[in-house]
Amino acid sequence: MTDETEPINAHEMTTSTAKQNRIAPMVFAVLVLAITFIPYLLGYANAEGRRYLWLGYNFDDASVYLTWMRQTAAPSLRVFNLFTTDPQTGLVANPLFLLLGLVHWLTKIPLLGVFHLARLLFGYTLLMSVWHLVKTVLKTDSQRWFALLLVALSAGLGWLPVWNATGFDSPVDRWQPEAITFLSLYLNPLFTASMTLQVLVLANLFKADQTGDNRLTIKAGVSALLLSLIHGYDVITLSVVWTLYLIVRTIQKHDVVRVWKQALTVAGIALPGVLFMLYQIKSESVFRERIAVATLSAPIYWVALGYGIPFLLAVYALARQRKSDRNTESIFLSIWMIGNVLAAYLPVSFQRKMLQGAHIPISILAAIAVNLLVQNKSRAMTAGIKGSIGIISALTVFAFMYRDIQNANANITQTQLQRPFLRQGEQIALDWVAKNTPPNATIQPLPHITLITDNVTSKTQTAISDTTLATILPWMTGRAVFCGHFGETPHYTDRLNQLNRFLIPNTPDTEKISLLRSMNVQYLLFSQTSPSDIEADSLVPIFRHRLPLPKYLKQVYSSDGVEIYEIHLP
Repeated sequence: MTDETEPINAHEMTTSTAKQNRIAPMVFAVLVLAITFIPYLLGYANAEGRRYLWLGYNFDDASVYLTWMRQTAAPSLRVFNLFTTDPQTGLVANPLFLLLGLVHWLTKIPLLGVFHLARLLFGYTLLMSVWHLVKTVLKTDSQRWFALLLVALSAGLGWLPVWNATGFDSPVDRWQPEAITFLSLYLNPLFTASMTLQVLVLANLFKADQTGDNRLTIKAGVSALLLSLIHGYDVITLSVVWTLYLIVRTIQKHDVVRVWKQALTVAGIALPGVLFMLYQIKSESVFRERIAVATLSAPIYWVALGYGIPFLLAVYALARQRKSDRNTESIFLSIWMIGNVLAAYLPVSFQRKMLQGAHIPISILAAIAVNLLVQNKSRAMTAGIKGSIGIISALTVFAFMYRDIQNANANITQTQLQRPFLRQGEQIALDWVAKNTPPNATIQPLPHITLITDNVTSKTQTAISDTTLATILPWMTGRAVFCGHFGETPHYTDRLNQLNRFLIPNTPDTEKISLLRSMNVQYLLFSQTSPSDIEADSLVPIFRHRLPLPKYLKQVYSSDGVEIYEIHLP
């Protein structure tokens, strides 16, 4: 008999292993992104004859991005803030949303479809960029995989039931998506695209420092240029991080001239983008007012709690870095973490936005810390420690999605002012606006109002309860509104109060006419017509047909619970 067993080919085994090592992180990224679709699919399944908007948390911000996409799909290189009727010259389109608008124009894929496809695409590029980064800074596959797992799925202690607050007085993983990688993957292509560029800038700069390869420096510069045009806040963060890195490398006397030349090369490539954004800020007052809206960072303890166990592990990794065993990789990660967090406390109005990206070095340092903790431990104990940390650290992201699912079931979003579902009549009315009003028309959907009682004085007063149509009308119709978004609309709260005053019956007609003139709108849309909303009969009797319609309003549309009025001022 002959032995027909083929000899083992070492080259084939090596090739097979290398292929598996390439494919495995790709499969992991796809699985993570598939998880992000769960709340959206459940929302769609629960539509029950309503129009599901495929938006959840940060509903209003997503509406801004969709508005930009709609305008660039004209196609146009210039976009306007459609959440205000204030005079403006417009801006050159954000390159990311120019691209997405053109995709919509060329493929006819609905705006929401392009939005979510971009979320998935840039989410994938982000996770793969992180994988290439951890292959550079970590030595073993077990560390690399655990780091990737923490970057993709970890958060902090926001899942604990002790946090009753729905606002900002709670850990950041409950309410700040750009602070947590998974929440960015779940919600927003702008965050994932800009985070990818952050990783590419820092990873290429670090590798250029290690190798002296000028091509990596150029790659970092091009990424920084794109970042300055897409999400310019992050350029400030990277400047803080790399300045600290340069200071440390200078103190170490490590090839000082080369590392500074590399940094200056990147800065020079990115400078035109920075100068262009500064020019747009200076030349467009509405844009300038938008940037001035305060988005301040939470106190540092909410940030620490928002990163939870990974943050504690990262601090432990920093503490264990004795001078004798520090390496360049750990120095780089430590500076990235510290600089990223410090940037979020610079004295600027938009400081909170600059926390974006900090989760990445925190998670990688946490993986290093776990490796230190499991040294000399059995395989079973190592698996138990890693599994426990992974599960506990992932609880918030699932709690976050579950909260969105519950909100969708109740037809609300986290602001409590918008709904993820539209009545069919509302959708039809918005279609009518898009087809029957001039492209430059301005229209204000009137908010729904309700009565609330002051707990201190026991007095009742009217308050805004729903602004859904004002938030979505710009991206659904391409028309501008007077008041529609807390940040994009200048003096948003004042304008909401003005609309409240306009609606209530005891406001004199002279005041209402004066307000309409200042609003600079041609149409009003009213949708608080539900028969079950009995209190609206007394709150808005004119629009509920309990009082005669004033002469300066002419009804031009009425169907299925929505009415539109053309304004004719004396």
